[in-house]
Amino acid sequence: MAFSFVVEDGTGLVGANSYLSTAEADDYHSGRGNTVWTTSAVTSAMKQAALVRATDYIEKRFGTKFRGWKESSAQSLQWPRLDAEDNSGYLLQGIPAKLKHAVAEYALRSLVVHELSPDPVSPVPEQHHTSGYVRDMSPTGEVVRKTERVGSIEETTQYRNVSGSMSAASTSTKSLLVSDYNIPEYPAADMLLTELLSGTRRQIARG
Repeated sequence: MAFSFVVEDGTGLVGANSYLSTAEADDYHSGRGNTVWTTSAVTSAMKQAALVRATDYIEKRFGTKFRGWKESSAQSLQWPRLDAEDNSGYLLQGIPAKLKHAVAEYALRSLVVHELSPDPVSPVPEQHHTSGYVRDMSPTGEVVRKTERVGSIEETTQYRNVSGSMSAASTSTKSLLVSDYNIPEYPAADMLLTELLSGTRRQIARG
């Protein structure tokens, strides 16, 4: 069966696999000077695949934590939803702008690392960026320096402080089957979804 790129339009489509169109993503990244996305080397098919991966990631990581309930059991994605309110108490109708922006941010990163939630190996995988940079993770933090001494073959590994720069995202957003450190953080995208998640509602005082 041929792949079909179907963008959720806010009506609860069956078969939808992205919250964002390539045109919307182009506008978002163009306005922010994200040339990794806007370069001519990135084809429309590559963008569609990245948007689908980003949407899949959001559905898997945050799907059970969104406020409200799905509008229909037949819709393929978690949004649109019923009885979902923002921190000001207004209903979140259709596909919220912050959700679309988060998809754009995750898709940008997916172009670079491809898999946003890579399978863990011993115990957390390296992430190989297209730029050549390798993000090497470990149980105690991200590896920032390695030294070797030929002769007695002594190796020293220095890790970045976990509590300072590599704290894991809240466990409320993670699968109970997945260790906190197995899912990398993407702050620019993660923070956009805060107001859409249950348990993060700000108390509203009305006079």
